[in-house]
Amino acid sequence: MDQHALITLLLFISFFLILTGGILKLTQRISMLPYTVALLLVGALAQFIVHTFHIPVHLELTADIIYFVLLPLLLFESAFHINFHQFRIQFKTITFIATFGILVSIFTIGYFLSGVIGYPLGVALLFGAIISSTDPIAVISLFKTLGAPKRLGLVADGESMFNDATGVILTRVVASFVVTGAAFQANSIYGSVGNFLYVFLGSMVFGLIAGYLFSKIIERIQNDRVIETTITVAAAIGSFVAAEHFFHFSGVISTVVTGIVMGNLGKTKFSVGVRGFVEEFWEYFAFISVSLVFFFATFNLDFSIFSENIYPIIIAILAVLVGRAVSVYLSFFITNRVPFFKDEPNVPLSWQHIMNWGGLRGVIPLVLVYSLPDEFAYKNDMLAFTLGAFLFTLIINGLTIRTLLLKLGLHLPKKEEEIMHEEMSIIEIADAKESLAELKDQEFDQDILVEMKRELDQEEKHIREHLNKVSSTEEFQKSLKIQTLNIERHALEDLYNQGYITENVYFDFDTELDLQQDALEYPEMNESAGIDETGKRSTHGSFRKRIVMLRKLAGQFPILKNFIKSSRESLIEERIGLLKVRIMTSTMVIEYLEKLDKLLKNTADNARHITKLVKEQKALINENKDELTKLTKEHPRLIQSYQKKLAYNLITQNHDSHGH
Repeated sequence: MDQHALITLLLFISFFLILTGGILKLTQRISMLPYTVALLLVGALAQFIVHTFHIPVHLELTADIIYFVLLPLLLFESAFHINFHQFRIQFKTITFIATFGILVSIFTIGYFLSGVIGYPLGVALLFGAIISSTDPIAVISLFKTLGAPKRLGLVADGESMFNDATGVILTRVVASFVVTGAAFQANSIYGSVGNFLYVFLGSMVFGLIAGYLFSKIIERIQNDRVIETTITVAAAIGSFVAAEHFFHFSGVISTVVTGIVMGNLGKTKFSVGVRGFVEEFWEYFAFISVSLVFFFATFNLDFSIFSENIYPIIIAILAVLVGRAVSVYLSFFITNRVPFFKDEPNVPLSWQHIMNWGGLRGVIPLVLVYSLPDEFAYKNDMLAFTLGAFLFTLIINGLTIRTLLLKLGLHLPKKEEEIMHEEMSIIEIADAKESLAELKDQEFDQDILVEMKRELDQEEKHIREHLNKVSSTEEFQKSLKIQTLNIERHALEDLYNQGYITENVYFDFDTELDLQQDALEYPEMNESAGIDETGKRSTHGSFRKRIVMLRKLAGQFPILKNFIKSSRESLIEERIGLLKVRIMTSTMVIEYLEKLDKLLKNTADNARHITKLVKEQKALINENKDELTKLTKEHPRLIQSYQKKLAYNLITQNHDSHGH
């Protein structure tokens, strides 16, 4: 590269970074415009300016750079943040829609295209395999902004990652027939099925091994955020390239599994300070990767392909929309009714609408279509269809998904949010008055203190009047339940950051709180086995079953006795931690409710409801105390071991916080 080309590249990078920062800031203010959609529009505008004014910029993002560099980084970042403890609540549902659902989508798209415009069925199925992978980046960020249910985001994110993997493998299988022109014969089909299983299972095993080994490496490095972060980057790219190049596995599956393992097992090896740095680093890395992919998707795009194939492209887009709808509604119809899925919470119809319309297309279809050989006769058609569906879903679906979310009420209800804000304001004013009263004996002008007290009284009066005006009894009760869950969630996070509980306990209890909030805000979530109408899980029975299972395994496999004993002890210690944190958070909720009751001077109905909630929390405390007492009697040595580990964690955490 000569100096002129280097300077041009560096200037472009500088301009690009400033541009992406500006676009992000703009989309944060204009909430109707997703960041990825804005990048597509700006990329097209940049191409127009470069061509119109003959600016000497000749840059492109090649398929190899996208596939072997940016794709592994994006996949790893998403997988690294997957909470397996929450993911397992909906594991069967997610894997079903990511396998059965994608097959339904492929065949629906294939037969639609073949039937409407007479496309060869094999080629139409190949397009279905290429385009069926979803990428809900813009939708997930919108979920977070609007306060949509975390479980809905988890289902969308999990489905996307798994159908990325199945989509890549199925595209390979279909392409092996269509691109080469081979006939669909029994022997070749059996070979393809065998190859599918080899790639799928081999990739998972490879990802598990890679994730475990990289996690062990991180465990040996203490409090060095630069080295530990560098290892995560090596894990992301290395697991992808090694799986693809040396074993002919799926790099997508391998990197996803590696990311999940390191994001759950490996994350426990980081100290608190390092963990935060790694998460922020990957958030920025993902931002840059997404920005590059979506900007160059239109910056390097030849728009003439649309004018030459406009009618087939419209039919292809319709096929994609129909295929997605059939896939989503049929899959969830089955998972909500078939007994195999009864131990998982149902997916409400309103959530299904979002899953359907939020099935945006992203990086994977672009990579797959560009990877088709140039001599393939239908490559330009495939390219036009894929880019058409890609742009349509990102721009049309991406710009309207917010409206659909709000219309369906899949966000924290405005009224309840307003009530909670006013309640917290009253408590904050009460705390401010107490602090003000403590200043009386200090060197302050009494007139100033009296004036400040008068201002606080006036502010409190306005808040009370507004609260009485906006809140009905039903809304007050619902807001109160949501607030108690928020109190428990904040308390849980504090306990975790202090080193009082392990990551497993943190995620288990956080999942319980999410399920309770889902059941409260979306009562159409039907009752499932192990999950009652309030969203509570019966974890006592499952804990006892796991203990019995480990005892049986110890009897059947004596060689694994020590390993099983260690697993059993860890399970009991985590149960002890979970019971203790439940007691502590319930106690904090009771303190909040009693304080709120005293300050609000509520109506009789509201007061009765607060009293009822207090009784429920006290009953939960007693229930958890009884089980804790029973465990203490059954396992006195493990109680001592738990307390010793807890003391060590608290001392270490305190040392780390002072050291950094």
